[in-house]
This record gives sequence, structure tokens and C-alpha cells, in this order.
Amino acid sequence: MTREEAARFEVFYRENFEKLVGYAYRFLKNWDDAKEVTQEAFLTALIRIDRFHASENQQGWIKSAIRKKAQNLNKTKAIRSQAIVSVNETAPFAAEYDRYSNVDTPFAHCA
Repeated sequence: MTREEAARFEVFYRENFEKLVGYAYRFLKNWDDAKEVTQEAFLTALIRIDRFHASENQQGWIKSAIRKKAQNLNKTKAIRSQAIVSVNETAPFAAEYDRYSNVDTPFAHCA
């Protein structure tokens, strides 16, 4: 990346970061997550700086990256919460499992 590209990117970042955090918040409803996703989108733009600078609509480019990252985070959170619910639903059976887990001989509890 040239110094000129780095300078243009820094100006874009400084001028747009806070507004874009607000944009991300609309999807996530959490300020910390919104900041994180926005930072990740800027990192993606930096990694793909040639594509980013070649874009006719850099604001649209970064918003698209934010939207996709926010959707992925929401999906991940939904999957995690379902997994937690599944574990909590099986918790009543844990006591039954523990009752038989100390048995030295398989099926000894059936005798």
C-alpha cells in the first residue's frame, strides 16, 4: 500500500467510523458488537485495499461488509443460544446419568 492510499484510507476511517458504528448497531442492538463488527469491516477493507479503493462507492462497500459481518455474528449468537438451551434441557437427565456412571461393571444396575 502506498502512502497516498494509506492516507486516503485513514481519512475515510476518521470521517466515517462513528457513523458506521451506528449503522452496525441497527443490525446488532449492542454497541460493543457494533464497534467490533465495524473494526472488522475496516480491517477487511485494509486487507483488500485494492478492491476498496477501486470501488466507486466506498461507503457502500464498507456498509456491505458491515452488514454481512453483523448477520454472521447474529447467526453465531443464535446457534450458541440454541446450544445452551439444548444443554439446559438435558440437565435433568444428568442426575440419572451420574447415578450409573460410578458402576464398575456395565449393566450392573440391571441385575
